[in-house]
Amino acid sequence: MKSIYITDENGNFKKTDKLEKSSWIDLVSPTKEEIEVPNVAGLTILEAENNNYKNYLELAEEYNDYDVVPAYIINEDLFNYNYNIIINVGKRDGVEKDMAVVNEDGVVGHVISVTDNTAKVKTLVDTSCFISASINDINNSIVCNGLLNNRENLKGVFIEPGQNVVVGDLVETNGLGGIYPKGLKIGTVKEIIDTKNITDRYVIIKTS
Repeated sequence: MKSIYITDENGNFKKTDKLEKSSWIDLVSPTKEEIEVPNVAGLTILEAENNNYKNYLELAEEYNDYDVVPAYIINEDLFNYNYNIIINVGKRDGVEKDMAVVNEDGVVGHVISVTDNTAKVKTLVDTSCFISASINDINNSIVCNGLLNNRENLKGVFIEPGQNVVVGDLVETNGLGGIYPKGLKIGTVKEIIDTKNITDRYVIIKTS
């Protein structure tokens, strides 16, 4: 499978305080010369290129089953409770709908629409985004989705009654649903909400 990661205009992984994430999508791997290196204040062009390429190599090693290609976030698309981002790669780069998007911390979201040169990504904190996941790599599945007016946490539901869950447990994709490969980090359990009906208990997940 081919893939991509996304940096900001300075070659860094984080774009804004609102969305401290970048990305990864199916794509073709570039040569070093094809990686865009902006003119960054306080850095020479060579320094910026070295930093950017180092990030690229680190992520390529982490996702060594994929061909990793750098790109970056160019805009945010906010509408009501939706939270999408726009990235600077599209059909001409081989990007297609429903490709998974991740960064060095884990899942960012998935592609929902594509133009020739850009793609729109629904982030995992969007209230209409649902991801099948597991806690501590246990086979029992839960479903994670975004919370209203909250861009840092998710809600995890459908926890098995007998499953032991504690704060700090790792939450990862379980490979179900056809978009996200198994083992991508989503976040960690921040809070466990017990209810009168044990089948209705849920967790609050702090995203990576």
